[in-house]
Amino acid sequence: MSGNARYSDPKNSLQGEYDEEIAANPPSHRLDEAKPPRRTDRDRHRGPARRLPEPQSHEAKDEQVTETPNIYAALSAAMEEVQAVGKDGRNTQQGYDFRGVDQVVNAVGPIFRKHRIIPVPHHCVAQYRDVRTSNDKPSREVTVSATYRFYGPAGDYIEALVPGESMDSGDKGTPKAMSVAYRIALLQLLCIPTNDPDPDQDSYERAVDPIVEARVAVKQAWEANRGVFEASIVEKDYSDWAQGELLTNATADRLYQYADHLKQEAGA
Repeated sequence: MSGNARYSDPKNSLQGEYDEEIAANPPSHRLDEAKPPRRTDRDRHRGPARRLPEPQSHEAKDEQVTETPNIYAALSAAMEEVQAVGKDGRNTQQGYDFRGVDQVVNAVGPIFRKHRIIPVPHHCVAQYRDVRTSNDKPSREVTVSATYRFYGPAGDYIEALVPGESMDSGDKGTPKAMSVAYRIALLQLLCIPTNDPDPDQDSYERAVDPIVEARVAVKQAWEANRGVFEASIVEKDYSDWAQGELLTNATADRLYQYADHLKQEAGA
């Protein structure tokens, strides 16, 4: 190396440049101070930070839960308001009173809407059979097994499985059967009374069938005069006495006559 050349340490040279840069541009804050977070391009597109909701206490959560009643509470409230539905309909052909589906729906519908109860037919199985009426008119018998769901304000539900039956000479058999099933579902779900007298307040004594009494008289006369009562032997003896008439077709008067015949035969 020549005498004019001077060795320069690269490390010392870079350190010196760095010190000069720091001296010319001093930092705006010290290292021990908290630096504000830097926003990136992704943060700029994201927009302003959203504020998280305040945590709720257990009491507030319980209040929110009780604001929306479940289906059981809604039905209980509806049952308190539903009044009796009387049997105002009359079946003149068969002679009985009934509660029509329109009467029941008119009584229940406004209360269901008030308590936000929604009935929905969920599933139905129908069976059909061709029959003839008492006037020998062709008709179709429809039997359904329908499942209704009753939804409450909270979105939960209960199910009711009910039957329905109808007979119609046209194409209205299925709607009739479904109307019967829906009426039964409402009546039983809400326990809707009729305000009719209790059937147990009246009692009736059933009259004895005269045929039964006459046959008992025949049996007693046979056992008293001929011994052991055997149905096949008695039937043959009666047929011989009645000139071919069957014992099963005998009237009460005819049976009493045969019993008297047995008593007279024993007395002779």
